[in-house]
Amino acid sequence: MRMTAVVVSRADGSRAYRAATEKDELAGLRAIADSAAVGLNVPLTNDPRSIWCVPYGVTTQADMYGPRQLAVLTTLADLVASVPERVERDGGDDDWARAVTTFLGLAVGQMALTGSTQTRWRLRATAHAKAEGAFARNDIPMMWDYAETYPASGSVGDWIGTVTSMTRGLPYIRSGVGQVVRADARTTASPSKALVATDPPYFDAISYADLSDFFYVWHRRALRNVHPDLYGTLAAPKANELTAVPVHHDGSKEKARNYFIQGFTDTFGNLQRSMHSALPMLVVYASKEQRGGQDEQTRWSSILTAMVNAELEITGTWPIHGTGSTRMVGIGTNAVASYIVMVCRPRPVTATTCSVSDFNRALRRELGPAEELSNPVDR
Repeated sequence: MRMTAVVVSRADGSRAYRAATEKDELAGLRAIADSAAVGLNVPLTNDPRSIWCVPYGVTTQADMYGPRQLAVLTTLADLVASVPERVERDGGDDDWARAVTTFLGLAVGQMALTGSTQTRWRLRATAHAKAEGAFARNDIPMMWDYAETYPASGSVGDWIGTVTSMTRGLPYIRSGVGQVVRADARTTASPSKALVATDPPYFDAISYADLSDFFYVWHRRALRNVHPDLYGTLAAPKANELTAVPVHHDGSKEKARNYFIQGFTDTFGNLQRSMHSALPMLVVYASKEQRGGQDEQTRWSSILTAMVNAELEITGTWPIHGTGSTRMVGIGTNAVASYIVMVCRPRPVTATTCSVSDFNRALRRELGPAEELSNPVDR
């Protein structure tokens, strides 16, 4: 890799572009830290569904960064790791030091979004061109070129701007004490009867743990001393993840689907034991804008099969608008635009069954009049 262009901001607000000189390259090379790649030699999973760069030689987390990018991120992560000592030296207690460090550690992860070779340069007809971060979709593609941002630019990829942006969410945090526990949903239980709400993995649509390594390696470098229980492994834990990603099941789609259905049958059966009798279980699942073909039927049928197997019944559904029209594949495509909340309760032992044809007849008979009652029209 080498520097190919320099972007210059003019006094009138416009921008100019010029070829990089030898002096520019030497200045960049001097910023390279010898320890930049320490802890980043985590291999990328060769999953052709969501990580496409491995066959081209981008095989580890470190491979996704240029030398200057590694220097910036490792420097930030190491400085964040030293924050607890500085906070306590200034009079802050341990809880305050942990909170501040955690917040800044998450900001380092945000910096990685716009500080890797996954950063794209977007040309806009009505505004300045700009850099855009990784994960426009839930994948790591092979990028043939990229935009390199500057951490003190006052624009995309700026450290102060990133932290400031994150602080805007703090006023919306409710006061009180919350508790987060990392546990297997197939076996864990609530200490008291509760409302159970879950947004389960979408079958094979997203390789959650594999993609999480992109952030995990930076969070670990910054936060492993304040959260040793969360960062005890070099990479995000991947065992027992309830997804139907074939690469984790010897490449077999059938094995992956069976694992997913059995896993969620066990999960829904276990979660029922934590449900309050007066409250339903809420299950959020993604819906595409139109019929998505065999793959989409498999995703929906798998989660519904698990619900039926766990003796749950769906008593209501609610759509939630979840994705804007400006997403990367937003126009004229069969992409996720809404999520469905399924309201579930334990199926009564006295419940009867019916055939698909009987269900369709009842649906045609009852849906029309019910819709007219809920949406009266003057005639």
